[in-house]
Amino acid sequence: MRIKTFIASDMRAAMAAIRAELGEEALILSHQKTKGEGVLVRVAIDGSLSEERIEEGVARSLALAEDERREAVAEPYAVAFRESLIARLRGAAPPSPRPQRHFNRAELLGLLRGHRLADGLAHALAEAAEQSRLSDMTLALAAALDQRLRSAPLELAQAKGFVILGPRGTGKTVMAGRIAAQAVRAGRQVHLIAADTEGAGAVERLRRFADHVGADFDVAESETTLLELVRQSSDAGALALVDTAGFDPRDTASGALCVNYGALCGLECLAVVSAQGDAEETGEICAALAGLGVARLLISALDGTRRLGSLAAAATSSLALAHVSRSPFLGGHLETLSALSLARALVETATPLAHAGETACVHRI
Repeated sequence: MRIKTFIASDMRAAMAAIRAELGEEALILSHQKTKGEGVLVRVAIDGSLSEERIEEGVARSLALAEDERREAVAEPYAVAFRESLIARLRGAAPPSPRPQRHFNRAELLGLLRGHRLADGLAHALAEAAEQSRLSDMTLALAAALDQRLRSAPLELAQAKGFVILGPRGTGKTVMAGRIAAQAVRAGRQVHLIAADTEGAGAVERLRRFADHVGADFDVAESETTLLELVRQSSDAGALALVDTAGFDPRDTASGALCVNYGALCGLECLAVVSAQGDAEETGEICAALAGLGVARLLISALDGTRRLGSLAAAATSSLALAHVSRSPFLGGHLETLSALSLARALVETATPLAHAGETACVHRI
């Protein structure tokens, strides 16, 4: 087998050159962008290759191009180039470019206040965005957010388990069900444990979720029972998910008691806050959770709000952000949030995060 390299301005030009010189017996092995906006394509030449093998090579190249497009997270012109490339390869009209919005500090402050960000956070982000010296409003805000937002996705394949905690009404039980659904899809055995035995309908709700996703279910009536159930999960190699009663993290007594579940079981505590809350209060809650020793955060109910002040407050807190949830369904994917996708949602208010399709910036598990 011989290998030949072609360099062209785009994939369509490269394919035309390959067909013209080598005919239909060329199998695409790989392609990559050059330092400019061209492409470099490597092809194999073998007279015994069939049409089916050629089409497989083309399909693989298209898949690689799609993966590159999904992984683009920064330069908007690069994103536009990849989208245009995919569209041309598929014979479709290229998408219209995203309009650029020039940086204006006063305008940015107005946009952030429109999302009900606390004044202190809004001014701090506007200051950092201005200091970035980026001319594009979205990119400048993304640079500011990137200084504060720490992403730490869950590693469900290796985790022993988690204690799900947080304020009342933030969707802890649903979040436990969603994590269970993701883990089951990834091939893990899951054990849902209800530690909130007094909440209205909490036990039965978690039981229904367990039945729905195919997870084991038990109720922990006491600390001794909880320890034994977690031990059984560990022995079976199952992911233990402990759903706890809601509490106000600013009440240090009840907070310490709830966080103690994690230390007792040897499991990490995951806090849940809602994107529908008041931004200042969410900031206070996140600070209190961090003071209790919680390290990671899940944000729920993103599908139910257009004002993203609470989301921004939580994402820029001292807690690392594991995932956000913007699906109303139990099996909806948990997603990671990037500084760029959050900046776009805050600046480009005509395309809120729940509908922006930021596949380049928000990844599912």
